[in-house]
Amino acid sequence: MADADPARPLCEHAARDHGDVLRRLGGADSINVLPHTLALGLPDPFARRAARNTQLVLLEESNLAKVSDPAAGSGGIETLTQQLCEAAWSLFQEIEKAGGVFASLEQNLIQRKVAATRAVREANIARRKEVLTGASEFPNLHEAHVAVLAAKPVALAPYGEAKFKFDALPPIRLAAPFERLRDKSDQILKDKGVRPKVFLANLGTPADFTARATFAKSFLKPGYRGC
Repeated sequence: MADADPARPLCEHAARDHGDVLRRLGGADSINVLPHTLALGLPDPFARRAARNTQLVLLEESNLAKVSDPAAGSGGIETLTQQLCEAAWSLFQEIEKAGGVFASLEQNLIQRKVAATRAVREANIARRKEVLTGASEFPNLHEAHVAVLAAKPVALAPYGEAKFKFDALPPIRLAAPFERLRDKSDQILKDKGVRPKVFLANLGTPADFTARATFAKSFLKPGYRGC
């Protein structure tokens, strides 16, 4: 989820949850669609209503809740599922060997594995091996302003004495580095009335440069006006 182009996740959430239902053999017992403006702040009534309606459309009109095992007989999906189960079971065994989940957290076992996976994801996104539509790929510089409700987070007082102490797993959003670049571009637009510009000189026919030009435009567009 990204704070740039927040209207885009409306379609993405529907597609993602459709996929979650079709992967019910993976254990999705309950699916919750988050409001598309959550990354910007407290969602307003429209965003919450859109999230609820997305679930209702998938449930009542697409009848996805009535699908029992759509992947049955698909060798490719069943192979991936088997590989996922084997990898997950190996991790569970490692946690149990360390003394359980709390012991693993106190030993930073889980934190190290999460950090390693997170580092790989961040590196792939930074190198554009993986893309974030709307953030690192095809950003929309003309998006409309989205309203969110003004609310301050409530800090709860500690309850009792902590029985277990371990390093927390800080929440992250993979789109954050691109959002910071976008924020700098927005500030320049606000101060000077125009975003930074890049001139892209294409040589040859469209068939020669279209693929490279599209890649370059998507690469530069989060922080620049365009090419």
